[in-house]
Amino acid sequence: MNELIYRLDNLIEPKSRNQVSDLLQETFNLDLSLFNKLGILTEDYRALSFLEKDRVVANVSYFPMPIMINGKAIAAAGIQSVATRPEFRGRGLFRKLMQKSLDDMGTRHSCQFLQTNQPELYHCFGFKSLEHHTFTGSLTSPFKRPVSTRQYDLQIETPEDLQLIQKLFTKRAPVSLRFGLMAHMASFVLNVLYNRQWHLSYFPDPDVMIVWDQVGEQTRLIDVVGASFPSAELIGGCLGRSRDITVCFPPDRLEGTFKSLRGITTRVQNKNGVERKKSVLMMRGTTNFSNSQIGLPPTADF
Repeated sequence: MNELIYRLDNLIEPKSRNQVSDLLQETFNLDLSLFNKLGILTEDYRALSFLEKDRVVANVSYFPMPIMINGKAIAAAGIQSVATRPEFRGRGLFRKLMQKSLDDMGTRHSCQFLQTNQPELYHCFGFKSLEHHTFTGSLTSPFKRPVSTRQYDLQIETPEDLQLIQKLFTKRAPVSLRFGLMAHMASFVLNVLYNRQWHLSYFPDPDVMIVWDQVGEQTRLIDVVGASFPSAELIGGCLGRSRDITVCFPPDRLEGTFKSLRGITTRVQNKNGVERKKSVLMMRGTTNFSNSQIGLPPTADF
């Protein structure tokens, strides 16, 4: 068996990016070909890998994931793309790469998040499972959009629309002061590609994008991206038919009355409407906050 080579890379170059993508395709049947063509990854992305010649056999990646927790901006990181080819398992490669990742983060990221359907693998690294919530209720303002407010439906694969979305993310405000991401552009793009039923409604005034969907009688407010948080009247006018809605993030910035659906510890990701394995949101770090009424929108699944 050939000696394995360790590599730390930002995956900006297509060759290294495709090598990791091949591993994820074979391990999880995850097709990243369209996502890779969009060139979303930035230089602060980190992929720690073991290679046999030109083939990645094990990988752990992480990326900056700044988040607002209880009104305080936290320099967090998200860990993803954890995979080892079957024939290389049992050699401690996963443990080595996880430890290298945590060491490489150093003091730059005071806490780390990940999603997994095998939470027991991460307890030894100090990760703890979080209770994930969604919220149901109604907005206080009537569902009536001002006539003067224009609205456009954005398409992630249209270059002009993608540029606009990227611009919105450079100045986005967290959807929640209690527990809200401040940036997750790459995750957003990937999840939108996998969930074509989502609506990306853009309003030039006040320069904000509202992500939502409608399944049967259920209307979901999935995410809001912009420098400021829109009014309940604007959101209600966008969502349209139903006054009762489901909100996929803590609604502390929403004008309305909402209750938490407690005890939801798993998240479901969909690819073209096909249910994937449920995953648990986990956290490691010293940041103190109440593990209640928190949640990340599906656009942030990673």
